[in-house]
Parts: sequence; structure tokens; C-alpha cells
Amino acid sequence: MKRIISYRILSWILIFLLFWGVNFGQERLNFYSITEDQGLPSNVVNVVMEDSRGFIWFGTRSGLSMYDGQSFRNFFYSNKDSSTIINHEIFALYEDDNNHIWIGTKDGLSKYNRKTNRFQNFYPEVAPPTGVNFFQVNAIAPSKPGELWLGTTGWGLIKFDKESHEFFQIPLKPFGKSWEENRKNNTINAICQDLENPGILWLATQDGLLSYHIVSGKKMSYSAENFFNYNNYTSLLHDNPNEIWVSGWSTGLKLFDIQNKTWETYIPFPELSRKFPGSRNIIHKITRQSDSTLWVGVNKAGLAIFDIPSSSFRFVKKDSEYRYSILSDNVKSVWKTSSNTIWVSHWDEGLSVLDPQ
Repeated sequence: MKRIISYRILSWILIFLLFWGVNFGQERLNFYSITEDQGLPSNVVNVVMEDSRGFIWFGTRSGLSMYDGQSFRNFFYSNKDSSTIINHEIFALYEDDNNHIWIGTKDGLSKYNRKTNRFQNFYPEVAPPTGVNFFQVNAIAPSKPGELWLGTTGWGLIKFDKESHEFFQIPLKPFGKSWEENRKNNTINAICQDLENPGILWLATQDGLLSYHIVSGKKMSYSAENFFNYNNYTSLLHDNPNEIWVSGWSTGLKLFDIQNKTWETYIPFPELSRKFPGSRNIIHKITRQSDSTLWVGVNKAGLAIFDIPSSSFRFVKKDSEYRYSILSDNVKSVWKTSSNTIWVSHWDEGLSVLDPQ
């Protein structure tokens, strides 16, 4: 009887330690921080992009910022100046072949012209879907010359003509009669083009992974089983021809085999998935560090290093007694720039930056 009780106590202790962030695969790395105190428009950074000139762009909750490694140049919305950015909350950034910066915001699309230092703003003229009272652009991807693909909230897939400024709407499913229905069925969080067949787009949606054949218009949906029957995908990494890494809300990390149409699922905290559903298996962004390693941000659990050969997670967690610690365990997203610098955004604490130098 004592042995049974001891095993039960030990099991609950292990679950407690996992839940409160003690992880036996913890790593210590040297970070420096960038916050509002250094010049960021907001401590909530939604997207990071490096442009062709080496500048780092930050899309935040309160404005756009260009960083040269020492100082920030910030851009804000003003309702008194039509040449400012269309909205202050930014979700997507893309640089085109003409070196223009395209910005997807909470309510509209903007283009920044470096030569004039002005923004040109675009908004669909068609009536919005039922219950959708804003035009949120979550993802921007290149199409054929002169066009862009836009992933939106509730509007579906959009093809944008850069010359005529026309928006061509492509619903993933027929538009419904409510906000909840349109948000679930026609929201796209990430877009990538198939490496072997440029005529196929892969879309991370709130209802699974979807392929879209540009010429035929055919759509195919691929959803993986998970603990929560929840397929809200937010990030795609497609840098090898036959595979796509996928992540999202309460889905863990997933690998989709394009040829065989099969899934592999990797859950950071499987023990907690059954007792405390969801919160620690939210992964928003996937970044490749090497052929065998991925960086992922796990909600409330820190920065995760995923070793592909062993299918194991190691964690970088906040250490209040260490000067160069990561800012917070509440990691939102992870990006890597050409210098192999790792940029880690947090939900309301700014950026933790890991410089390989």
C-alpha cells in the first residue's frame, strides 16, 4: 500500500513540475533584449522580416519599425495623413522585386515606397462577408509578376493585382451567415508555394492544412488527428520538397508528408495534454536552425529546440538570476535572419535576441 501511495505522489510531483515550467532538457543561452525602452513601437511584435538591404523590420501591435542594428525608425497610422500606414496593428510583411515593403494590417494592405518615404493604402471595394467588419491580412506571398497572394481573416484567399489594385476573392468554403462561421471557414494564417509544383499553394487555415491549385481552382483539405480535435494552424515551414512542418493552436508540432498524405505529430507536453488541455502545446511559428534542428516557440513553456532525429524537445527558459536570460517563457514566435540571429517575440515583453557572434 505504501509503495502504491508513493508512486501516486511521485506522479503528481512530476506533473506539477512540468506544469510550472521545470524542464529537465533546459538549455542556457545568451540573449539580449529589445523593448519599448530601446525604441520599439510596442512590446508585442507580431512579425519580423529582414529586407534585401539587411534592415530588420518589425510589425507590432502599435506600428511598423525599421531597425538598422542601432536605432529604430518607426511608422505610425494617422487619420490626418493619408500617406501614413493604413492601420497600426501589423501581422504580415513582404518585400517585392522592386524593394517595396508590403504590410498586412488589422484593417487593410499598405505598400511602403522607400524613394518617397510614403505609404500607399489599399482596401477591397466589395462588401465584406457577414459579420466581418475589418480586412485583416495575416500573410503575404508572391504570385506571378504583378500579383500577390493574401491570407486573410474571414475573407478567404485574395489575389491582389499590384497594377490595377484590384482584389480577387477566392473563398475556401462558401461564405456563411455569421462571423464565427466565416472566421473558421475562411481564415488563412500562413501561405507557401509548393517547391516542386509552383501551381500549388499550401494554406494554414483555422480548419486544417489546405492545398489550392491555382489553375483549376481545386482545393484539398488535410487535417491531422490530435488530442483536442482542433486544427487551427498558424505556421508553415516548407523547405524540403516532400514535407511541410505545421504548427498551431493546441496542435503541437506536425510533419506532413506530401507524397503519402500522412502526418507525424510531436507534442511538447503529452502528459499535460490529457490533464491540462491546450495551453502548453500552442506553437505559433517554426524556424529551421539546421538540417536536424528546428526552433519553435511554445506558449508558456519557453523557446523550444526540436531535435528531428530523436524527436525530442529541449527548452530555453527564463532564469531571473541570469543576466543574459531569455525575457519570458511566454514565447509568441521565432524568426532567423541571414546572420543566423534568432529573434524571439513574447506576448507583451518585447524581443529576446540570440546573436551567434
